[in-house]
Amino acid sequence: MLTNLPAETTELLIDLCTASGPLANDGDAAVATTASLVKLPSPRLHFAHFVDHMDQFVVFLETIAKRRWGQTVEGETGERNGISVPSDEQGDKADQVAVWNTLLELYLTLPGPPEPKILRNKALKVLQSSTLPYDLNHALILCTTRRFIPGLVLLWEKLGRIIERDYLAGEVIEP
Repeated sequence: MLTNLPAETTELLIDLCTASGPLANDGDAAVATTASLVKLPSPRLHFAHFVDHMDQFVVFLETIAKRRWGQTVEGETGERNGISVPSDEQGDKADQVAVWNTLLELYLTLPGPPEPKILRNKALKVLQSSTLPYDLNHALILCTTRRFIPGLVLLWEKLGRIIERDYLAGEVIEP
């Protein structure tokens, strides 16, 4: 479906994972109450659908993060589309980490529109954030393998490592 209708399919999967859009309710109060009590499916269930559709995958992940948890690379938005706190907080936290780890990887690996600098700047904003949940070790591995020196410098500083910032900060080595 993503091949033939990429935008529509992506929006359908987003609606499934955020209980928003036409799937949430049709204005019926009983349906709206029931929808707010239903546990939302993990967005990780749909990752495999985007194997050959990386641009749509970025849209999916960024929209899920914004609608479901009120998170963007610019910071917390506070918008959650009326989604209440899930009953499985540990599973929801794991979903958040998976979404942001995957977004970080995509930001560092995709060629980017029109320049890779746009996505690399988003990656740097993720790493600079004190509120976005991502795995620090995963980020270190990604920044190392993608030779993303500004990200490495930032992560080393978060870990309390003393480094020569002037020596490393300006070097971005393209693979």
